[in-house]
Amino acid sequence: MSFSGEFPSFSVTILDVRGLNQNSRDSCCGNRCKELRYIKQLVGNQLGVEQSWRLEAAQEQERTEQAQLQTKRGTDAEAVLEDQLEDENKEVGEEKKRALYELKKQPS
Repeated sequence: MSFSGEFPSFSVTILDVRGLNQNSRDSCCGNRCKELRYIKQLVGNQLGVEQSWRLEAAQEQERTEQAQLQTKRGTDAEAVLEDQLEDENKEVGEEKKRALYELKKQPS
């Protein structure tokens, strides 16, 4: 009786050796067990690499979003300052007009 399991990109067959004693099982499966451990290690390493790539991609996305947010905040702050300066300039212009009007109204 055997069981076939599927790992990413290659298949592995695990033999049922229930009828053998421990010494026979060790000698029979020693190399196979080493192969299976190695395969599991490779699969684990591959999964670790893929998780690492996903983490790096997520971190890069986060940095990009933060940079965009900082840029937007900077742009918004500049727009607010420009609006404030424009309002102040309008007020100063209106005060100058009122002052000139008052000067013209005064008798010479």
